[in-house]
Amino acid sequence: MESKEIVIQKTRITEAQRILEQQEIESKLSSLRERERRSYLRKLERGDIEPADILSMDFSGDFSDGFSDDYDSE
Repeated sequence: MESKEIVIQKTRITEAQRILEQQEIESKLSSLRERERRSYLRKLERGDIEPADILSMDFSGDFSDGFSDDYDSE
């Protein structure tokens, strides 16, 4: 009887790749508003998300905070 094992090799990233990934993460976070950036940083600290998760997130145009800039409605 043959043993069927799944061997998972962890890919090792070089120091240059790690630095590039960190720069990409910082760039994405810097494009966010302050409250959103802090929210993602808290999630990272709690372990809710991984740093690589930030790279896959779509931050484009999501500014729905429930507030309106319409001053004529008063």
